[in-house]
Amino acid sequence: MGTERPQGVYCDAGAYELTSPPTLALTVTPGATQDLGELPVGGDPTPVTWTLANSGSTSITLDSVTAQSLGLHVELDEDATTCDAGDVLAADQSCQVVANVSATRLNEQSGVVIVQAGGRYLYLVAQAVGTLERVFEVNTTDDVEEPLAQRGDGKCDYDPGTEGDQCSLRAAFQEANAWAGGRFTIVLQSGQTYTLTISGWNHDIQVGQFDRPLQPEVTVEGNGATIDAGVTTCDSASPPRGIFRVYEGTRLELRDVTLQHACKEFAIWSEGHLALKGVTVRDNRLYTAVLVQGETAAATIEDSVFENNGGGTWTNGGALWNNGGSVSISNSRFANNSAEDGGAIFSWAGQLTMEGVTLESNQATRYGGAVYQ
Repeated sequence: MGTERPQGVYCDAGAYELTSPPTLALTVTPGATQDLGELPVGGDPTPVTWTLANSGSTSITLDSVTAQSLGLHVELDEDATTCDAGDVLAADQSCQVVANVSATRLNEQSGVVIVQAGGRYLYLVAQAVGTLERVFEVNTTDDVEEPLAQRGDGKCDYDPGTEGDQCSLRAAFQEANAWAGGRFTIVLQSGQTYTLTISGWNHDIQVGQFDRPLQPEVTVEGNGATIDAGVTTCDSASPPRGIFRVYEGTRLELRDVTLQHACKEFAIWSEGHLALKGVTVRDNRLYTAVLVQGETAAATIEDSVFENNGGGTWTNGGALWNNGGSVSISNSRFANNSAEDGGAIFSWAGQLTMEGVTLESNQATRYGGAVYQ
């Protein structure tokens, strides 16, 4: 708003003097911005209430009340809202704006209700952190991919045309990978064997995505199941096959599961945060079984068994190769593993701590019969 003053033919810099706009005398309780903390993606809407009070001495006419979604989906509750367009708030009179909000994506997001009154705007902001927690129960041992069009819907279902969720091990990870964050639990069938049969450059199971700052956290409840890379006889003619590829920033925790029959590739290649609890890693041949790669990588290994891994030439650590990461091992057993250097464990330019670790019959053809550090 400005005040015009008379002038001649030529305009001078002071021809238009700005003055302060009038203040909208509306007091908002509990505050114009409300932080809702964490909201689950796809969860039930959360009601948010703002009370507007006319704290001035003259009446205020409400021109419009509208909602706008900025990540958070915001929808006015028409029945509960008493601040309506065209209403006139007399001095000391109040009304309420009620909106139902829900998270549409992960991480920080907001939504706003815009109140226009007397040519001025009042912004009522709701902000929250979207979270996602899902449990996927794998109900087939077949190695089947989830269609691209289905990934990111929060469900593990590789065959949407069939009633119910058809969830494979690979499809469960592909659904988790579609989210930039979130916590996922994948539950395997007790005692079953899941053999990886898909070939090609992406034959191993990807955990997270390359070069993405926000990654999912995945826990596999194995229930005594086995994940098999599918190469029972590994020799020079065998195809290279791994099991898991864990990207930087991702967390993968495996519980009570066996990993076996990787060939000429790592059973696990991890640049993220890896936790093995009650895991058996066995018969992964002609390469290191588990690689912990890079300064930001970390691994915690508890109550686990590594046996009969490695055996190839130019191999560092038949069971475990720590290449610059941080590795902690407790109450675990390493037996009959072999490599060129570090028959069981090779740790280079990183941190390695061991407590309650049993080393039996591990062999190196050059240095470090059991451990090279």
